[in-house]
Amino acid sequence: MKQLYFLFIFLISFNLFSQCPNPDIFWWEMGEDFAFVNGNDNNQIDYYEIEYKVGETFVPGDGTAQSYTFSGFPHTIPNLSPGTPYYFTNRAVCNDGSVSEWNDNNNDGPDLWYTDMVPGEFNAENVLSHNSSQDITHEPSQICESTSAAYDFIFSGANQDPGFSCPETTFTAESDGPYTITITDSYGDGWVGNMVGNETYLDVLVNGVVVLDDITLADGFSQDYTFDAYSSDEISTQWVNQGTWFYEVGYSIISQNASGDAVTDVGAQVYTRSYIPADFGYDGNVTIGAVELGIWYSDAEGNYNPDLPVYDGAGTSYNNIFLYRQTNGGVGTTNIGQNQSFWELIAFKLDFEISPEDHQTIISVPLEFLPGYGNLNGNGVEVSADDDIIVQVWMGPGSEASTGFEGGVRKFIAGNLSDFTVSPENTTNYPYPAVQTGPWIDSTCEYYNYVADNSSLMNLVIGSNNELSVNELDELDLNVFPNPVDSSDQFLNIKMNNTYSKNISIFDLTGRKVFSIITQNDRIDISSLSVGTYILEISVSDKIHRSKLIVR
Repeated sequence: MKQLYFLFIFLISFNLFSQCPNPDIFWWEMGEDFAFVNGNDNNQIDYYEIEYKVGETFVPGDGTAQSYTFSGFPHTIPNLSPGTPYYFTNRAVCNDGSVSEWNDNNNDGPDLWYTDMVPGEFNAENVLSHNSSQDITHEPSQICESTSAAYDFIFSGANQDPGFSCPETTFTAESDGPYTITITDSYGDGWVGNMVGNETYLDVLVNGVVVLDDITLADGFSQDYTFDAYSSDEISTQWVNQGTWFYEVGYSIISQNASGDAVTDVGAQVYTRSYIPADFGYDGNVTIGAVELGIWYSDAEGNYNPDLPVYDGAGTSYNNIFLYRQTNGGVGTTNIGQNQSFWELIAFKLDFEISPEDHQTIISVPLEFLPGYGNLNGNGVEVSADDDIIVQVWMGPGSEASTGFEGGVRKFIAGNLSDFTVSPENTTNYPYPAVQTGPWIDSTCEYYNYVADNSSLMNLVIGSNNELSVNELDELDLNVFPNPVDSSDQFLNIKMNNTYSKNISIFDLTGRKVFSIITQNDRIDISSLSVGTYILEISVSDKIHRSKLIVR
């Protein structure tokens, strides 16, 4: 995958001993085996000089880095190695022989860039899942949505602002019949507080008489209670005890005979879930190549509808997956909402697609990987089994205005109510899914909302990367050289400790076979190959060797 990077260099300084201007570079792009640079030429400048070094920084001009020159923009620096860190710096050499200062981003030393990885083939071998069942039967237990209706009273608590205080209320009933009071908790863990004996309790009164006594929310996000009142009755509430986490408390009251239809808009949902492979019996390293997601994509009534649009979130912040590694020793058994400063992005997938046919199914989304992370191999990221890996999925709002579909849609990361594959008491991380919000998304939830069930299924797909790992010919003492092959002398030596015939095939990175020969010779002519990166496959007596081949 090609990665694009912008390099903005503010050029404000000049060499103290000349007026040779600095290179005016506005674009820098890394490919698998090249760096592309573009800028604005200056007629004072004779040529540009780039110094670069693999894997470690250097002092410009100290003679330890490789020097490369070119006469004008745009230009491509060739013959770099895929998946490799390079440090770059640059300067201009003017027509009068003077030179500019060495330049880099922020003028703090050579800049670190990574060439892209060679695409390969990820072989899925297993799935890490907290869900013991893989059926998609339920919407998430917590949904970020808002309902417009004729409430007599409504107040939402806060999650981060202890200054919030849920008020009592008094109003006159306008209709006969049952009323519903819905008590809510913005954090999702109920009104129990964190101190025994300091729980939150509320009374509901009609004409001064208690009709609901000491109602509370022991767990979860909301709970409904009903009571009767008649037109002109006085309905009021009274706090019996506010409790430890009073600022998270909210409630609403509405007549079940209220006029007008309630309209519910589904907001954006940002789902987060954490995995430690060691909890599932793995040790050493594991390779992650994809994420599986339980999809709920229905009409506003919750039903399958083949007319729903195919949606990928292109042009928005939504339908994106991000894979993070915790860098402070792991999430541990506490919630992950407080530790985002320690999250290191290692993989992602932008604009993944969902369709009506995905409703109540599991989709597998291959990930894309950031160059230079650990033992990155281009088609899977290798992590320690003890690493805490965090999956985050951004799903967009489902309102009619946002989707263009009449009545809106319901689209969530859904799941089921099955048991956990590893008991939460036996995990070394916080295994519950969370629904997150913030000022940067269109949502109605408060901060992090944890759900103590499996109603949001997000699995890690683990396996192996066989791009360069297939080598069944070791016992034949196979030796392939040179690699890279010089484009001016394109002969490849393939030597073994026997004289068996070798079936040799070479594939480009799209999988197309571009060279094939069966020979007993140790030296083959591959001059028909263009400069680039290939996959070399050698088959001898039903044994196979595959490796990367670079022609420069």
